[in-house]
Amino acid sequence: MIGRLCFILMLVLLCCFIVGTSAQTKIGAPISEEQFERLSEALDYSKTKKSLVLKKPVKEKTASEDKGNYFWQYNTLSVFKVLAFLIILILVIFIIYVVFSNVKIQKKQGSPDLVIASEEENIKEIDAHDGYLTALANADYRLAVRMQFIRVLQYLSESGFIIWKPNKTNRQYLIEIEDKNHYVVFKELSYIYDLVWYGHTVISNHDFDRINPKFQKFLEANV
Repeated sequence: MIGRLCFILMLVLLCCFIVGTSAQTKIGAPISEEQFERLSEALDYSKTKKSLVLKKPVKEKTASEDKGNYFWQYNTLSVFKVLAFLIILILVIFIIYVVFSNVKIQKKQGSPDLVIASEEENIKEIDAHDGYLTALANADYRLAVRMQFIRVLQYLSESGFIIWKPNKTNRQYLIEIEDKNHYVVFKELSYIYDLVWYGHTVISNHDFDRINPKFQKFLEANV
């Protein structure tokens, strides 16, 4: 649609330029020598008066009249130049509007408002412990952190500390947790999870050995 509109506007600009150029040519086109001779032969000099006649004094134009005529001295080409400029300006504004109207602002990765389990519809149906062991066997430590965090969510949901729902955020779960100790621990674990999973952080075996004890301590004490 944008390409078709640009093509139409270019045709309009081209027509304006051709018409303006032809109009300027017609206004100031000189006559040929042959046309001048034919006009001279057609004149009847015998009927002209031989007596001198004083010319009538020419009335000088006032300043107000000159000022009024100034605004009407634009020729056809100048008018079309102004129209072409306006059309180009409108086209540029339209393109800028279309480009920026399609821009979508995305949330920053790692934000606590990010959805917890966007890949799974129901964490209650996930065998997080088996997934954790499989991730360790494949040295996929990022996935192992995810499985550990899902185990934490499963415990909090089954124990009544939170009400799990799809598309809920960590911040919403923190508001629901009334137990102070669970609140502090979950806040730290959710921060680690967001940083690793949604931040697309690649972690090594050494990094996992520093992170995992925090999850294991909470799970072993409650699950």
